[in-house]
Amino acid sequence: MFKQTLLCCAVATLIISFGTSAFSATDDYKTFRIGVGNVSTPLSQGGGNFDISSLISEAGKDYPLSLAQAYCTFIYLTGIDSKLSNTGATPQLVSDIVMSLGPNQYIATGIQESALGRDSHSHPSGYLQIDNSLSDIVQNSGAVDNPALASYYGFLGNDDKAETVSFDNYCTSNIVKAYFDVISYMLYDPAVNMFAKKYAEIQAPGSSVNIGGQTYTFSSVLGLQRLIAYLYNQGQWQAKLGGPATDVFKGNGNVTFESKFTYNTASTGNCYVYQIPELYAQLETLVGNGHCYDELISNSDMVNYLGSLKYLYPADVIQTGISKVNELMQGKSLSFRSHEFFNVMSEVTKAMIEASRK
Repeated sequence: MFKQTLLCCAVATLIISFGTSAFSATDDYKTFRIGVGNVSTPLSQGGGNFDISSLISEAGKDYPLSLAQAYCTFIYLTGIDSKLSNTGATPQLVSDIVMSLGPNQYIATGIQESALGRDSHSHPSGYLQIDNSLSDIVQNSGAVDNPALASYYGFLGNDDKAETVSFDNYCTSNIVKAYFDVISYMLYDPAVNMFAKKYAEIQAPGSSVNIGGQTYTFSSVLGLQRLIAYLYNQGQWQAKLGGPATDVFKGNGNVTFESKFTYNTASTGNCYVYQIPELYAQLETLVGNGHCYDELISNSDMVNYLGSLKYLYPADVIQTGISKVNELMQGKSLSFRSHEFFNVMSEVTKAMIEASRK
């Protein structure tokens, strides 16, 4: 579980959009979705409510921009959208599964770890906690049965320093989490794509469980998200050693998380397969009701944001990203929620990932 927390300091005005641009539902995953409002669940041991708008107001534009880049990093390094399509999943199912690993999933994890969880008093609210050193993540990338993947991780090995995952640079942790989650996914690739598809189809529309006298229902499209959440919390060695997550995975849609995981506050990993999707669903409901982040992002906003990643990416990689921003945006401002901005962030992310390759 990510333990150190990170803060990108910037001043910005929060704009909450009540109503979203019209686009095809099958293209939802090609936009950035951040629910803004209050979330709360008894499943979180710390209890209480958390207001997402306070986090964004405090952190400024760099925070949502880092969530967007983390999401694009995961999509690019895994190729998950095309791989799911190749399983025969419908375009809508592909969109729903990929989207479940987007910005709202990162926010749900951060909220659980340092706002509503039992460690909430020792960390600033809403920030990821990082246990793994970057060199450990580099080493784990070599365990994936895909030699090319490790070449995208080598640059991390030179950055084991406090500033990378510290209180004054938490945007970096969102991206580090993306690199971590890519490994979790790739350890199971290619079978993980069929697992995600079959879990969604066989268990549709979802499964329910009674915890503390309250019934919670979890959408079947969140099977992959729940697997990723468990490995994030418990460590990627679970993929090698077996255990309940592996049992669910090998069940290929016929074995539910509820049948293998008992909600137990003594085991945060067991809790995560319930807490993360529950909070994610609340954030998605906020988006569906029109309560979503949709600030205008300017050319200079992007340049300033990329500068905040100086402790993670080498200077030449950041300059590559800045050059791509200038090429694509040409001084324009774009809606954070727009397809056009998704395409910009996607291309900037790809350029930086390839520039960092060793």
